Amino acid sequence: MAEAEARLPELLRFASSSGPQRIGAEKRYIVMAEDDYEQLSKRHEPLGIWLVKNMAPAASLAEELPQIDRRDPPRAWASA
Repeated sequence: MAEAEARLPELLRFASSSGPQRIGAEKRYIVMAEDDYEQLSKRHEPLGIWLVKNMAPAASLAEELPQIDRRDPPRAWASA
């Protein structure tokens, strides 16, 4: 326990400079800098909402995409 306590500052330095550090033998734990943890744990807006907020305006899309005539061609009527 004394050795672990003596090496704690070194572990914290590594977590700050080199990223998250894994510790533990039976059960694994991760030691990381607080600002890294805050960045990972902040709530992100749902993808659908982000897509709606960040999609291009419909007017610009209409200019870029060719218009396709989707009407059915006239049919030849067969006589019975």
